[in-house]
Amino acid sequence: MNMNLRTNLLIVLLFIIAQFNLNAQNNSWEAVKEAKSGTLEVRYFENPPFSYMKDGKLSGIEIDILNYFAKWLKENKGVDLTLKFSEHEGFSKVYESLESAPVNSVAAGTITINEERKRALNLSAPYLRNVSVLISHGSIPTARSAKEFNQYFSGYYPTTIKGSIHESHLKAFWKKYEIDYNPEIQYVGSPIAVVKKVAESGRFYGYTDLITFWRYIKENDQYVKMHKQANVADEFFAFAFPKKSDWSYVFNEFMESGFGFTATKDYHKILEKHLNYEVIEYVEIKF
Repeated sequence: MNMNLRTNLLIVLLFIIAQFNLNAQNNSWEAVKEAKSGTLEVRYFENPPFSYMKDGKLSGIEIDILNYFAKWLKENKGVDLTLKFSEHEGFSKVYESLESAPVNSVAAGTITINEERKRALNLSAPYLRNVSVLISHGSIPTARSAKEFNQYFSGYYPTTIKGSIHESHLKAFWKKYEIDYNPEIQYVGSPIAVVKKVAESGRFYGYTDLITFWRYIKENDQYVKMHKQANVADEFFAFAFPKKSDWSYVFNEFMESGFGFTATKDYHKILEKHLNYEVIEYVEIKF
């Protein structure tokens, strides 16, 4: 390769890097605040009641919170924010997409807050509490002791979302109760897919979110049960931003300023719109 060609390639490379950095700066919260308008790219997957299509429109707990955020920006910062929604195949795709996402991106994917994710991403203040529930087909007896968990679950097939907090819960469950588990894990794309997998056969079990489990049994008559002793409580859901993004700062201002968004009537309207009273008391963020 001659010197001129190398020089030209270097110039092109530097130009691409400069354009990338310029676009990142133009899409930052600081730039949007100065311009008084901008776009936030929302990465989500079909996951009722958090994000789903209803009457031809995108709705759900997470979607509605983001729409209130856009309204809050207009009323409190004078900024016109356009939400650009991008659907992905499942939780893993949403989460992985943030690695190379522009700074004006946010993931809406029932992302559980933990230390690993805090290091990798900018997580928002929590918008919902969660309980991860261990579920099985009704044909498996309800386990209430370590001996029964070992007896009833050994040899059955686990199903979960790859890389999710539920996969971590499964591994802890196997270790705690010394489960002789089948190594052929059936990976699926969403919490509701876990429930459907369990419902279709008496051979599967797995963890899912309390709200997802509640919604499924509300809409279907299949015999699916939870084993309460193995449930994992005191988890929290958050929105996630790329590590280099400054959008988490203003979003957390929306969530936490004053008494916080979760103390408002608007927050409770969202929950009442998508949930029933029997589950709201377990998942709402209380003041």
